[in-house]
Amino acid sequence: GQRNPPALGRALVEGALALFGAQRGSLIALDAQGEQQPVSSLAAPNTELQGKDRAYPTAIVAQAARRADVVVIEDAGRDASFGDRPSVVDLEVRSVLVAPLRGARGVRHVLLLEDRDSAGRFRPEDRELVALLASLAAGRLELLALGEEYRAQAEELSRRGAEVERLNSHLTAQVEETAQELDSVRRQLQGREVELAVNSSYANIVGRSEPMRRVFRLLDRVADADVPILVQGESGTGKELVARAVHFSSQRAEESYLSINCAALPESLLESELFGHVKGAFTGADRDKVGLFEAADGGTLFLDEVGDMPLSMQSKLLRVLQEGEVRPLGGRKPKRISVRIVAASNKDLRQLVDSGEFRADLFYRLNVVSVGLPPLRERKEDLPLLVDHFLDKIAERADGKRKQLERRVLDHLLHYDWPGNVRELENELRRLVALSGPRIVEADLSPHIVRSSPAPTAPAPLPRVNVAPALSALNDGETLKARMEQIEREFLLGALASHEHNKTRTAKALGLSRYGFLKKLDKYNLRDG
Repeated sequence: GQRNPPALGRALVEGALALFGAQRGSLIALDAQGEQQPVSSLAAPNTELQGKDRAYPTAIVAQAARRADVVVIEDAGRDASFGDRPSVVDLEVRSVLVAPLRGARGVRHVLLLEDRDSAGRFRPEDRELVALLASLAAGRLELLALGEEYRAQAEELSRRGAEVERLNSHLTAQVEETAQELDSVRRQLQGREVELAVNSSYANIVGRSEPMRRVFRLLDRVADADVPILVQGESGTGKELVARAVHFSSQRAEESYLSINCAALPESLLESELFGHVKGAFTGADRDKVGLFEAADGGTLFLDEVGDMPLSMQSKLLRVLQEGEVRPLGGRKPKRISVRIVAASNKDLRQLVDSGEFRADLFYRLNVVSVGLPPLRERKEDLPLLVDHFLDKIAERADGKRKQLERRVLDHLLHYDWPGNVRELENELRRLVALSGPRIVEADLSPHIVRSSPAPTAPAPLPRVNVAPALSALNDGETLKARMEQIEREFLLGALASHEHNKTRTAKALGLSRYGFLKKLDKYNLRDG
C-alpha cells in the first residue's frame, strides 16, 4: 500500500486517468490560504503531454475548491468564466473535470483531469463517479496527514512513541484498503457502462431526465446572478428544494435562508411576519418583532405560494422590492435591506395577472428568471432514482436496513400518474415501509395505484442470439472488454430485429428505460439502424 501522500496521490491520479480516459491528471494540495501546490501530475501513456511542462489551469482549480463542488467544463477556451484566464489560454485547455477532496478539515486537495485536444471529453454522468472517487481519496489523505502530524509530535515527545506507532499501523492498513477499493472500482467499470443520476451540485434534487437537466443548467447559470427567481410548478414538485439550492450555491450561502408560505397566514399576520412590528403597533404587540425581510438581510427569502397573496399585500411587497427598504408595522424609520427573493407558485401567475388577481408590476419584479419544474408524470425515467433516494433516506432516519421492492411494485409506481408529484411518491414509500414486511410486495401498495396499471401482458420473447463464436478463445491482443461488447452489440441487434426496430418496445422487453436503451444504441452506433 501507499504510505505517504505523494504515493497515494500518484495511485489516485493513475486510477483516475484509466477511469475517465483523460490526457493528464493532477492532484493539487491547498493550504489554509488557498495556495496551490501540485502533489502528483501524470500524463496518460502515448500522449503528446508526456514529458512536457506540468503547468495546469489554476483558475479552474481555485473555483472548484472555493465552491467545494465538482466542475465539468466541455470547452474551457470558450467558457464564459474561464475562456480569458491566462492559465487556460496559454495551455490551450479544452475538456476539464475537477473534483475537490473534501474531508473533515475542508477542501485540502483537488483532483484535476484534462484533455487539451478535444472538447466534451467528460460527460455530466461523470460527476457522481469522480465525486465518489474524491470522497474515498479525501478520507485516506486526511488519515495520512493525521499520521504525519503524530509522527512529528513523536520526534518532539518520546513518551508518545507507543501511541504514534499504533496509529501508524492503523493508518497503513487504511491506506492499503483504499488502494484495494480504488482498484475494485476500476475493475467494476471495465466491461460495463455505468449510468449515473445527474444531481448537479444540488444534493436533494434528484433527477437525470432531460427536463431536470434543463433545470440544473438554468440554476447553474443564475445561482450567482443575484436576481429574483420565480419557480412555478404543480404542488409537490420540489419548489422549495430549488430555492434552497439557489441560495446555497450563491454568493449569499453563508447568510440566512428563510421561507414563508404566503397562503398559510391571514393578511394581518403575513404583514407582521414579513415586515415585523414595533411594540404597541396593535393589540397584543407587547414587544418588537423583527420581520423576515430584516432577518434575511444579506441572504435569501423564499416566498412560497405567492400567487395566493391578497392584492393589498402585493402592493406592500412591491414597495419593499422597489425601494430596498422595509418599515415595521407602527415604525417610523425604514431600514435598508439586501435580500434575494425566490418566489414560487403552483398557479400560472400570468393567468392571474390577466384575470386581475395578481399585480402585473409585481409579477415582472419577481419573474426576472423563471424556472419551470416538470411534474413527475413528465419525467418518469427519474422515478427509480427517486424511489432509491427515498428508501435510503427513510432507512437512514429509522436507523434500520433498507427495504427492497419487488419488480411488480416498481411497475405499478411507473404506471401511476402521481398528481401529488414527488411529495405523493415520498408519502407512499413511507407508508409502504411502515406497513410492509421485510420486502415490499404488490399487495402492500395503495389500491388506487394498483388500479392505475394496465393488465399485465406477455412480453415479446427475447431473441435467440448465437454467441458461440464470441465465446471462443480471445485473439492475440484482444481484451475481455472488447469481446463482451461484441456479444452485447449482437444481442441488441437481435432484440431490435425481433421487435421490428421499435425502440420503445425493445427497451421495455429488455427491462431498460428508453433513455438507458438509447445510450446503449449510441455506444455501438446503432441509433439509426
